[in-house]
Amino acid sequence: MILLHPRWFKFVAGFLPSVLVPLMLGLIVLSFSIEPAITNKLLQPNLARWLPPVWFLGLYQSLLGDSGPQMRILAHRAVAALLTAILLTLATYIMSYHRHRKILLEGSPDSSDSWRWVLTLLSWLVPQPRRKAIITFMMKTLAASSQHRTILTGYIGFGIAVLLSGLTSIKNVVGPDKVIAASFIYGHVVAMIFLLVGCRHLFAIPIELRANWIFRITEGEGRNDWLTAVDGFVLLGGTLLLLLIPLPVEFKLLGWRPSRSHCYSPYSG
Repeated sequence: MILLHPRWFKFVAGFLPSVLVPLMLGLIVLSFSIEPAITNKLLQPNLARWLPPVWFLGLYQSLLGDSGPQMRILAHRAVAALLTAILLTLATYIMSYHRHRKILLEGSPDSSDSWRWVLTLLSWLVPQPRRKAIITFMMKTLAASSQHRTILTGYIGFGIAVLLSGLTSIKNVVGPDKVIAASFIYGHVVAMIFLLVGCRHLFAIPIELRANWIFRITEGEGRNDWLTAVDGFVLLGGTLLLLLIPLPVEFKLLGWRPSRSHCYSPYSG
């Protein structure tokens, strides 16, 4: 808020949780499967003394009565880091408060121009007015609603964590010559599962429950168009992100026939 232009601040503030939430969830899940080689490396004195958790461990031991010089040094670092964090928090809060008041009074720039090219492309891909309306509504909801983005990125974070934890142990299940192909297929399946479950949860949460009367009085006029638009939005995004983009790598690893059957598998049955 202090450094960025109001237009960029609005963009960064809206999408920064989309990066931090998956990162946080991924680190939490992966922290339970840290290999001994990594912990032994981190416990080396030259590296451990720069880790904040070790500082507060020294502070804890000093409060218990440990008078060792190493613990005192770590305790001093913990106190200095805590005071620095408090001062920086207060300073940035005061500065951002004045900047936020300025943004509220002046208003943020209009972002309608950024949607112009999206609506133009959407008009070419989806000529039906009702389908285009519901797809536009879903896109703008995901772009504007921090709640929906946080839920979706939460599923993405869990998916990334499950993916990375599985990749670290997949070499114990398959042979060395099949690790790359097995890792690719495992990652592909995990990504599709979490994306579909996340979308299912996402569409079950209304952006504004009191405004659902609009859909109640109009859904009878074009219910098939609404449902087709939702299916197309999910399948099109899933096809582009999870099927077409990794298709060259899949073709390289598995050959043409397995890649073709895998590409068409979501639409079978």
